[in-house]
Amino acid sequence: DFDTIFRETRSGRSVRQIIVLPDADVSEPDTVSEDELDHTFQQSNSSSDDEVIEEDDASTDARRKSYTW
Repeated sequence: DFDTIFRETRSGRSVRQIIVLPDADVSEPDTVSEDELDHTFQQSNSSSDDEVIEEDDASTDARRKSYTW
């Protein structure tokens, strides 16, 4: 996909600018491995629930930024 923008240069000439938009994500969907379905695997990883990870404001702001192509 692309967008077309018409603009005027300083000299007064009309210029067409084409902006190419990135394709949609067409990668394979995430799949669940057999290890994740195994009950013993889930029990061995349950201790990580006790951990609390706090993020600073900079990492939160960086994740919220949006980019225009």
